[in-house]
Amino acid sequence: KKLKKYSNILVITDKINSKKIPCSKIISKNPRFDFQKISNKFFVIKKQNYIHSTSIIENPKNLGKNVNVGSNTFIEKNVKVGKNTIILNNVVITGEVIIGSNCVIKSNTTIGSEGFGFAYNNNKHIHFSHTGGIKIGKRVWIGSNVSIEKGSLDNTIISDGVLIDDLVQIGHNVKIGKGCQITAGSILSGRCKIRRDCWIAPNVSVDNNITIGYKSIVGMGSVVRKDVKSKSVIAGNPAKLLRILK
Repeated sequence: KKLKKYSNILVITDKINSKKIPCSKIISKNPRFDFQKISNKFFVIKKQNYIHSTSIIENPKNLGKNVNVGSNTFIEKNVKVGKNTIILNNVVITGEVIIGSNCVIKSNTTIGSEGFGFAYNNNKHIHFSHTGGIKIGKRVWIGSNVSIEKGSLDNTIISDGVLIDDLVQIGHNVKIGKGCQITAGSILSGRCKIRRDCWIAPNVSVDNNITIGYKSIVGMGSVVRKDVKSKSVIAGNPAKLLRILK
């Protein structure tokens, strides 16, 4: 009813609610998605091909078209970055890393760090040098203060369309399938596999070499110690099966 007071409002709404709205409207199957598309198109100021003067890019030729890099970021010589990718401030990317197009990497993230692996002899230890790389697909979002370790011998792989929240740790040789969402504070230990379209809630810990099947949901604060079948909903410490999705 309040919308009747205004003449300069355009509402994006679904078909059911459109009948209630007394002003100009666009009917959409996904109003939230379409609203954000319009907002990004007309109201977000985007820089193109902007490299801050305080950043170090050892091989600028490896950056695609319209890549933006914020302040105090370091990108090593063998790193390749696809077009239209945005890398913010204080980011460190080292080693054999390939980053796809249209990605976002937020501030204070490290990509390509050594994994936490050691060999022991009596009371002495020696670090297991990691010689693998990292492959990051297209349209990947990586939050602030994320750590992504390179593979020990093979690669750590993050597939297309993966969304990673702030404060996430991704261990060596982890493989994340397309469309997964890994939310804040989660830990993916070495060699674990997250199949496509999974949802990992905040503060989840996944043990070494664990596989989580596709389209599964892992509840907040869960500790996953066993493999998870596809389309499972699990939660708890240790995580237990709640139900199977249809």
